[in-house]
Amino acid sequence: MDPHERSSFINRMTFWWFTGTIIKGYKQPLVEQDCYQMINENSTKTILKTFDQKMKSIRDEKIIQQIQHDEDVRTEYQRPEQDRRSVKVNIALLVLRIYWKEFLLVAVLKLIASVLTFGNPIVLDKLITFMSSTDVNLPVWHGYFFAALMFIFPMFESMFNGQYEYYMNVLSLKVRTCTTALIYQKALKLSTYGRKDYSTG
Repeated sequence: MDPHERSSFINRMTFWWFTGTIIKGYKQPLVEQDCYQMINENSTKTILKTFDQKMKSIRDEKIIQQIQHDEDVRTEYQRPEQDRRSVKVNIALLVLRIYWKEFLLVAVLKLIASVLTFGNPIVLDKLITFMSSTDVNLPVWHGYFFAALMFIFPMFESMFNGQYEYYMNVLSLKVRTCTTALIYQKALKLSTYGRKDYSTG
């Protein structure tokens, strides 16, 4: 079972769930049996099933729209098969419709990390202003507070950047799996007539 799924929030933020694999890989070379089983959500079978269902629904929507604008054809079944196959689907929009939640998550993570990056110089300016101030009435804890923020901001920035990289890699693998499988399916279904116009590559 994937340890990421049964780990706590702190373990996920610090990637502690992966420590066991790192230690095992340090002691001995990792083999296939040492790798944990992938969760069903990230499996190729599940990804392609979701992708095909979404593509079919988008194609059906486009066919219905074409039928509604065609006065000569009243039902979908009367439409020529060649016209059905000519329906084009934008892959980029299809990927966005399927994985918009994942894209939103990585965007929010990157935004937080960027905000924390700009926060550290501001805190440093506050700390320098505090230390150079001649006002003896300023509380001492202000200096400790700014110094603590200078440690906290880079730490959280690193954590959010790590989460961004992790989820971005998972998302890119999902998209790559969809597009690669789609290309192979197209190559397998390509007719002999079509092979004359297109090479294997």
